[in-house]
Amino acid sequence: MRILLFISLYLAIYGGMHYYLYRSLRRGFALTGRWHIALVVFLVLMILGPLSTRGLETIEWHAAAEGWAVLVFGWMGLLVMSITLFFFIDIGRYLYRLLYFVKRQKIAPEQLPWRALISAVFVISAGASVYGYFAAKEIRIELVTISTDKLPAGITSYRMVQLTDVHLGVMTDAVWLERIVNEVNGLKPDLIVTTGDIIDSRIGSAAPYQQTLAKLQAPDGKYGVAGNHEFFAGIDKSVAFMEEAGFVMLRGSSAKATPWLHLHGVDDREGRHSGVKVEDHEAPLMQAAEQQVFNLVLKHQPVIRDESVGRFDLQLAGHVHQGQIFPFRLATWIAYPVAMGMSELGKGSSIYVSRGTGTWGPPMRVMAPPEITLFEFLPMR
Repeated sequence: MRILLFISLYLAIYGGMHYYLYRSLRRGFALTGRWHIALVVFLVLMILGPLSTRGLETIEWHAAAEGWAVLVFGWMGLLVMSITLFFFIDIGRYLYRLLYFVKRQKIAPEQLPWRALISAVFVISAGASVYGYFAAKEIRIELVTISTDKLPAGITSYRMVQLTDVHLGVMTDAVWLERIVNEVNGLKPDLIVTTGDIIDSRIGSAAPYQQTLAKLQAPDGKYGVAGNHEFFAGIDKSVAFMEEAGFVMLRGSSAKATPWLHLHGVDDREGRHSGVKVEDHEAPLMQAAEQQVFNLVLKHQPVIRDESVGRFDLQLAGHVHQGQIFPFRLATWIAYPVAMGMSELGKGSSIYVSRGTGTWGPPMRVMAPPEITLFEFLPMR
């Protein structure tokens, strides 16, 4: 039932986006006959593209899935940017009509050069897509300095790296992943933590990258939590994948990375659909947290429980990708009204929301650069 609901919503939303594009194209091009049929067939194939890609992954036709995904998800990015521009054009049209209505004048015929406008929209969108593809490879190292009185005497600096939303799967570039691992190891972290969505949607598609992920090194260990995509891929297989790559997975559990730094990890709330009562994870962990140490909460989505504030020092999250492609930044802000980066929550608690390192869907980022986050703990001065 849940799968049918998801497919219905997906077809309604993504199909509606394609229909909006179709209507916009028809304004400027009088497509008839075989050209009209070709356009309709292409749009239908693209609507079904993400579903068929997952189907190819399921039957383990990985080579076919990778090739098809390049077209399908590249098109998705182009579509998003195109209909965004068409939307603003339509807003202008309606404001034009409203102006004449307010002035109680007859609406003058629209003299918009539709063919030129549509061509311009696709040129701009294609340019933004190319830019976004290369921008997604330009990983930034975000340095966050934390001064704390919980750092033991004699320790002048402690370095921790957060990785999140890598999305290993059919769209993963092996060279890119190797670069991420080298970047992280080059930072010489004492500790590495992940906050979910390291895997995209199928373990089989992520499997070739497990050995590369295992090369991540930190003397105090590697810890992680499950994101929604780990549940999509199958939580048991996902946990096994991460553990074989050397990570300790915290699923409603705590760990002492060091005597002064305690980690608390909870499953993503997507787990409720797999029978995991994630809402019961956090409260007992926070109640048992030792307040004389630095308490770090690992959670995939930037959701803050009011009753936990004051019981932890820092919560790390990802999930939102800062929208990944500019128009979606507004949607993610509505769903998760928490600023990217560091925010103070009061009572001595803070949250850091990472933009993530990889991409989901379109292999591009526009105004949302990927990041690897380096936290440097320093003694309170």
